Amino acid sequence: MVAGTPARQRKQWRYRGAVSTTIGIIGPGHIGANIARLLVGAAHEVTISFSPDRDRLAALGAEIGASVDQPSEAAARRRLAPS
Repeated sequence: MVAGTPARQRKQWRYRGAVSTTIGIIGPGHIGANIARLLVGAAHEVTISFSPDRDRLAALGAEIGASVDQPSEAAARRRLAPS
């Protein structure tokens, strides 16, 4: 992947036979943001949530192609919610 390339233009890859999972990441700091990037790249539906800087969270979501929501909503609708 090339830094700065919009998520919709990146080539997404999938493991053979893999199933897309819906995942919520609550508190995407350095580690959570990188996990979100990898999961979006693997064609999973990712929601990120809970950051003191709401604008930075929205920018991260737009950069990697993840949705942004409240922590309660992210956890309620997701199969996994690592934090």
